[in-house]
Amino acid sequence: MREGAERVKSDAGTRIAVWRRTRAVGYAAGRHSRRYGDAFRSLHVERVWVDEGAWLTEAAWKALRQCLKSGGRLRIYSTPNGLRNTTYFRLTSSKQFTVFRWPSWLNPNWSEERERELVEFYGGKDTAGWQHEVSGEHGKPSYGAFIQEHLDAACQEIIEYRTVRITGDDLSGCQDNAQTFDLLEAMLDLVPQAGVFWIGADLGYTNDPTEIVVFQDASGEKSVASLVLRIHCEHVAYPILSMLISLLERYFTPAGIGIDNGGNGGAVVQELLTLDGYRPQNMSGRLRGVDFGGVTALPSPDGGEIRKRTKELMTSIINGMLQRREIRFSHSDLDLQDQFTTHTSTMTNNAVVYSKGHDHIIDAVRCAVLVRELGRLNLGETQSVCVLPLLTAPIFY
Repeated sequence: MREGAERVKSDAGTRIAVWRRTRAVGYAAGRHSRRYGDAFRSLHVERVWVDEGAWLTEAAWKALRQCLKSGGRLRIYSTPNGLRNTTYFRLTSSKQFTVFRWPSWLNPNWSEERERELVEFYGGKDTAGWQHEVSGEHGKPSYGAFIQEHLDAACQEIIEYRTVRITGDDLSGCQDNAQTFDLLEAMLDLVPQAGVFWIGADLGYTNDPTEIVVFQDASGEKSVASLVLRIHCEHVAYPILSMLISLLERYFTPAGIGIDNGGNGGAVVQELLTLDGYRPQNMSGRLRGVDFGGVTALPSPDGGEIRKRTKELMTSIINGMLQRREIRFSHSDLDLQDQFTTHTSTMTNNAVVYSKGHDHIIDAVRCAVLVRELGRLNLGETQSVCVLPLLTAPIFY
């Protein structure tokens, strides 16, 4: 026999499995959508298990609570996200519930090396990322980096959209660069494309995944960028990532390519611009390495320039495009939706700090929209980027 809750993914969004006791087989499972809570209605159960309760919508909470019979048991598991105006946060302070906290260092495999790695990754023990993901504390108040309603409107059917997954094991049998090139070309299965394209890449280092996105601008009065291809790579060496981006350039001839300079990014940018094998593609002027911790200069109407923190600027560009309905994602890409939905930010010392570790697709999108915006500004188009950080669901004390 087994009892518990299973979280699965489908085109309808994240779902929760409800286990129902039966005489013959012990338990039967039924899966119900949790986004709006409608599928919870008319259910009456004795036990409810909620996974990742901090991210459950308020509409779903209201419907889910009425499913529990009198005297039933409700168990909620989640990593805190810092949001104060949620049912999850309120329940952690309720006397009706017993709260257990399991910080990561209770794990038998915890070590000083693991601690140093996570401190470096999250930027210190006083950061929201460490407090939420490692300490299991509510920590500093957080804000959603993107508005859920705008994201939902941007997720549409894109017929030509594809995702490709490439791992180091897939390429391990290649003996030389020629074999690797042929295998990558076969896995991508592309044909030459006509149109205006923009590429963004967050190239993973060691155990981090790599995400590469390709956007296509739609023709017409209102320029709308549609995500048509996403490539997910794991344990792929940076020389092969250089070859992969070179392949994409051959097929799409993008107007701009943005690559995160962190991790392997700087080495890949240098290879694409300096190695003799890539020089005929003439990517100089179109390829841009992006320093997320740096500053980007924008041209102002009076001929001067406005200097903004790069990561805040890129995030503001995405939010502006979402609000103006100028960006489209595929509704079938649940990994992308999951990252955008759970991405948060905190305010510290007049700066915006974004959550880390579950944002590789977002960072690739950031690079793509930045080179797109800068490319449009260089062509003399109207500046439309909003340089103010977005604060969603403000928290008052």
